[in-house]
Amino acid sequence: MKLHQRFFILGSGLFTFFCFCLPWEDSRSGFWLCATDGSGVVITALIASLVIIGSILIWRSRILILISSIIGILIVLPGHFSNLRYIEYGASLTAIGFFLTIAGVRFFPKVKDNTESIDE
Repeated sequence: MKLHQRFFILGSGLFTFFCFCLPWEDSRSGFWLCATDGSGVVITALIASLVIIGSILIWRSRILILISSIIGILIVLPGHFSNLRYIEYGASLTAIGFFLTIAGVRFFPKVKDNTESIDE
């Protein structure tokens, strides 16, 4: 992956992760919902955002990033549209973060880095 692609995907993954600090439902943050929600839906979306960050920093796997983003979208969007009256901007921004991650993987070229120039 190119260096600017890594930074874009890392930025969108961090954006998605930090959206869990924002209000999601009835002025409760995503982290609060992770701690009190028994269904595990929000926890799965949080884990998907952490896998995106880990994938770009450690494993550098485009497939793992895409799978995590798609899982995150499939978890956040149905809950978002079923409780549209109670959802606040944290869940919406999380979905946008997952879409940005997919865009980063899809629209940046698949070119290997020249690691010698980075190390200099």
